[in-house]
Amino acid sequence: MTTTAVTGITSTTASSGGNVASDGGSAITARGVCWSKALNPTTANSKTTDGSGTGLYTSSITGLAPHTTYHVRAYATNVVGTGYGDDVSFVTAIVKDNLLETRDTGGVYYRNSDTGVWINLASPANLIAAGDLDGDGIDDLIGIWPGQGGVWAKYSKTGSWALLSSTASQISAGDMNGDGAVELLGTWDGQGVFYRVSSSGSWVLMATPASLITTGDLDGDGTDDLIGVWRGQGGVWAKMSATGNWSYLGSAPRDLAVGDMNGDGRVDLVGTWDGQGVFYRDSMTGQWVLMATAADQITTGDLDGDGTDDLIGSWAGQAGLWVKYSGTGTWAFIGTTARDIAAGKMAGGAWGLGINALGRLEASRGGFSEAPSLAALSDRSIPGPGSDPFLYLTEPQLTPLDLRPSLDRIPGPGEPGFHFTMQNNLWPEATKETANPHQKSRRGSSSDGVGIRRRP
Repeated sequence: MTTTAVTGITSTTASSGGNVASDGGSAITARGVCWSKALNPTTANSKTTDGSGTGLYTSSITGLAPHTTYHVRAYATNVVGTGYGDDVSFVTAIVKDNLLETRDTGGVYYRNSDTGVWINLASPANLIAAGDLDGDGIDDLIGIWPGQGGVWAKYSKTGSWALLSSTASQISAGDMNGDGAVELLGTWDGQGVFYRVSSSGSWVLMATPASLITTGDLDGDGTDDLIGVWRGQGGVWAKMSATGNWSYLGSAPRDLAVGDMNGDGRVDLVGTWDGQGVFYRDSMTGQWVLMATAADQITTGDLDGDGTDDLIGSWAGQAGLWVKYSGTGTWAFIGTTARDIAAGKMAGGAWGLGINALGRLEASRGGFSEAPSLAALSDRSIPGPGSDPFLYLTEPQLTPLDLRPSLDRIPGPGEPGFHFTMQNNLWPEATKETANPHQKSRRGSSSDGVGIRRRP
């Protein structure tokens, strides 16, 4: 039998099928395709069932993740067993990330990267994050609102609000236990760093309280790692999910983010260091790359849909928010100054139609008056940090401690012996400033003065 070529590929679906040329003398009772991220999938993986008998058939593949490589094989089953066609691989389409921001005079908005239209999601928040807590393939709005108390989520599937916990000092979201679902991650003063298991609502203590946190799969094991700054520890630390051990990554930055900054498929640490610049740390090599002059705040997201994350942030002396596109290395002004920023796949949710470039309200749903106080439900069946009683599981090694020899680590920003590669266009300016594709990368170090960049 043979596997039909994959067609109709979107970010979450595709079409294939097969051709059963012969049944070998026993009737074919089931046929279809099976698929997985690994080579040579079997019927133990995801599969379709598309009738019986010999001949051509078509299959609809669903439930895929965007920008992911999959393998598919046709199969046919009779009393003798199951036979398979050849392995065919394909890559799902990219879904662009959208800039998410909270403005003091307006509210929380996201910007549709395809249309440039702004959509108002909620009233102004103190902190925001994005993550697909409800598993519908679209990120949910997570945040803390003044006067509301607690961490709230606005679910993209329904547009309804849920109270998830008491107020945290920092929030993020990621797959913290490898179950394929996104969890709320936060740090609570006097309590610790916890994540909330989305499937059960239970809580897990990961570390002592941190002053700054984010999360991303730095070690490439499929589970996100805890990354942050801890008072009294000095520097940026990561608790690697593969081992549960801590790794010291560099000196403490002003702000942190993660993203695939060089298109190699691995998530990299990104930070902004006062007097040094915005750097990312290549997770494959440990090398540092200078992307821009020092910023006030940063986040990352693939706004241009090229498969590599873009740098987004605000810079002193440059009003508003800027993006440095990975595809071209050029800068673009993208929005007004915001209290907090994030990026996520927000398009397609139950948000309403939004606000156009002139700021005119086009849809009442998701308008300025909408706030967590209008919540229709409270998702706190298992109380979170600060509650009484508060029950939780505890991971080992709660305090950052690097067990590796110091010679194994490449020094980071502000440390002796810091060396880095430098990108073009380090200062946010108009899009007319383009990178010269023939200009070679420059190298610098904190010892030769190149590590301190000023506006050209």
